[in-house]
Amino acid sequence: MTAVEDLRELGTNLHADDFSAEKNMENIGANLTESIGVSSDIQENAISSESVANSETTDAAQSCEQENLVNQDLVSNSSIKIDISNESESKSDEDEWLDIMGNGNFKKKVIKKGLGHESRPSRGDRVTVDVSYYLNEKLFEENKDLKFIVGDLDVIQGLDLVICLMEKGEKARVVIPSKLAYGEIGRTPDVPPNSDIKCDLELKEVESIEEDSLTVFERLKLGNEKRIRGNFFYDRGQYIDSIHCYERAAEYLDGVRDCSGISTEESQEIVDIRIKVYNNLAASHLKLSAYNSALKSVESVLKVQPKNVKALFRKAKILANQGSLTEAISCLNTAAALEPETKIIQAELTRLKNQKKKEQQKEQAMYQRMFPQSEPKKSKTISKLKTWVMLTGSLLAVAVGMAAYRQFHS
Repeated sequence: MTAVEDLRELGTNLHADDFSAEKNMENIGANLTESIGVSSDIQENAISSESVANSETTDAAQSCEQENLVNQDLVSNSSIKIDISNESESKSDEDEWLDIMGNGNFKKKVIKKGLGHESRPSRGDRVTVDVSYYLNEKLFEENKDLKFIVGDLDVIQGLDLVICLMEKGEKARVVIPSKLAYGEIGRTPDVPPNSDIKCDLELKEVESIEEDSLTVFERLKLGNEKRIRGNFFYDRGQYIDSIHCYERAAEYLDGVRDCSGISTEESQEIVDIRIKVYNNLAASHLKLSAYNSALKSVESVLKVQPKNVKALFRKAKILANQGSLTEAISCLNTAAALEPETKIIQAELTRLKNQKKKEQQKEQAMYQRMFPQSEPKKSKTISKLKTWVMLTGSLLAVAVGMAAYRQFHS
């Protein structure tokens, strides 16, 4: 049995409990009515006894005591009836809410029933909803005909989860805990951190999406929406979620195979958005130190635009973190030549050059510590070689001089 079926069964059991509670309340009410009827008969008998016993003081006193007891019973029975009524109303109100997570923080109450369980959306379906968000009973956002794909991080998590428990045409009120809304960060300026929110929700349409049959314009629209959603998560420091959105955007845009029938401007727009997506995807991977994935993303950009400065800059940072300083400096030199006025490129280039210089100095120092006698031995060898050359030269000069003398005097 699936989780949704479990929740359906839970809802059925709740309605069954409501029916049983109503039957019990009817029985209690009937018993109370009988009790009150009996008490009235007793009261009439007490009044009759009081009129007959005017000459009998003892009997009259007993009748007064019986009347007081009857009145106390009536008051007691009336209060019991009121208490039971209040308890019934409270229980009925609680039973109207479906406790989704089981802890009372995330729950849904049906305002208007939909078309049945078979009309509920599944993951990957595109839904159209009207939704109004409230914080402390005050409306702070309202969306009409909002479209989003279920389970794809298009909306806050609480809304993404509860929509799977709604039927087409259903209207519901939902309480969403902060961790399934905007969490510890909140949303500037209208949602403070750690804020639970309420929303009124109507599920208007449910449609399945076949990605293979999407048109170029649908892919462009969905890809750009995913890119914007990824930017939202990136700005909040939620890099895993931003990566998911950017990758989904890339899937939509990379799926454009045939650009026939669209203008040059529209074709260029697809290329531009795709480049933004892969650049932002590389930036998200960099934040998580996923250097291989980040490098793959920037290479996708540089294949299309070899002189894309952002891609060159990020590639340099990736290579530097991987220890390839020479290649990183080469990328930055190219970027600096394209945008010499960009200070961040110049600053990073200077930093990497200084880093490379320090590493070279460390290598030299380490080499000297490993081979401390190498340089003196080399100097002594050269000195000995020079001595032997001079000595040989002197002997050769003497020999030549003697040979010349003999030849001259012979």
